[in-house]
Amino acid sequence: MSLRTQLAALLVVPGLLLAGCSGEQTEESDAVQNRSPHETMNGAAATTSKEVTEPVEKPEGGRSIAELWDARGSMVGEEVTLRGRVVKYNPAIMGRNWIHIQDGTGDAAAGTHDVTITTQAEAAVGDVVLVTGKVAVDRDFGGGYQYGLIVEDATVAKE
Repeated sequence: MSLRTQLAALLVVPGLLLAGCSGEQTEESDAVQNRSPHETMNGAAATTSKEVTEPVEKPEGGRSIAELWDARGSMVGEEVTLRGRVVKYNPAIMGRNWIHIQDGTGDAAAGTHDVTITTQAEAAVGDVVLVTGKVAVDRDFGGGYQYGLIVEDATVAKE
């Protein structure tokens, strides 16, 4: 495929240089280019902690994170309750707060040890929370926000 078939139009303006676009690769431009979109957004910094290694008790009538990953295909659109420790918190991105929780189950190498929650509630890294929300799979929000499993519009109660 040629460049001509990929671009509808290309406007060339001699002497026009966008701010910060010298065309030269620098250490600073590498850092910006390689930064994850999940690090910061809207001036709000993400807070993170290490992985949970001590088990967090599964809620009564709920699921562990590993169980949810195992059953994810059959739970699309269903409500689920989880308990976990907050390991990452990103506030105010796309009109919601993003919380990553872990409960000590699942496989870190396979990525099944962590689940992302969207909510209007706030939390802090290290909090143990009880979460209830709707299961969604293979969600792509654009800009690098892709999730094989996500619990959306959740209520979050700190314990």
